[in-house]
Amino acid sequence: MKWKKINFLLLTGGCFLLIFCTAEVAAHAQVETPVAINIIETPIRLVKVRAPTFETAHVSSKRQTLKATGNFEIQVKDLRQSKTTPWKLLYQLTNFSNGKKYSATINLGKGTVRALGEESKITAMPHAVSVGANETGTLVTAHSAEASDYLYRVDKQAIALTIPGNLPAGKFTGKQTVLLLNTPEVN
Repeated sequence: MKWKKINFLLLTGGCFLLIFCTAEVAAHAQVETPVAINIIETPIRLVKVRAPTFETAHVSSKRQTLKATGNFEIQVKDLRQSKTTPWKLLYQLTNFSNGKKYSATINLGKGTVRALGEESKITAMPHAVSVGANETGTLVTAHSAEASDYLYRVDKQAIALTIPGNLPAGKFTGKQTVLLLNTPEVN
C-alpha cells in the first residue's frame, strides 16, 4: 500500500513538474516586437478662437439686445498640399443657462479675412449670420494658393446678442462651437 501511495505521489508530482516546465517554456517562447505610430497635426486646423464678450444686462420684462464688448476672432492654419479648394467656418450657439435653459439669438455681421504674415491674395466670401440656439450659420468660405495663416474677424460693433425678457438675475452661460470644414477637391 505504501508503494501505491509513493507511486501516486511520484506520478502526481511528475505531472505537476511537467506542466510547470511546459508553461515555463511557453512563457519564454513569446516574441515581443515594437509597434510604432506617428501622430501628425492635421494639415488644416483652428489655431485660436476668441469668443465675443457682452455688456451686462439689467432685469427687464422686455427682450434686450446686448452689444459686444470684444471682437470675435478665429485663426486658421492651412498647410494642405493643394490649396485650390476652399475651407469653411460654421458657427453654432447653445441655449444660455443658469440652471434653466433660455434661448438667445446672436447676430454676427460680415467679418473680414486676412492672411497673417506676408501679403497674399485671398478669395473669401464672408457672410453675416443670425443664429438661435442650436442653429448653424456659415461665417466664411475662403482659400488662397499662397497663404497658410488666416485671421477671420468680426468687429465688436457688428455683434449683438438678443436675450428674452423676464430673465432672473444671475450669471448665464452658453457655448459657442466653431467648425472648420475642409472642402474636398472634386476631380
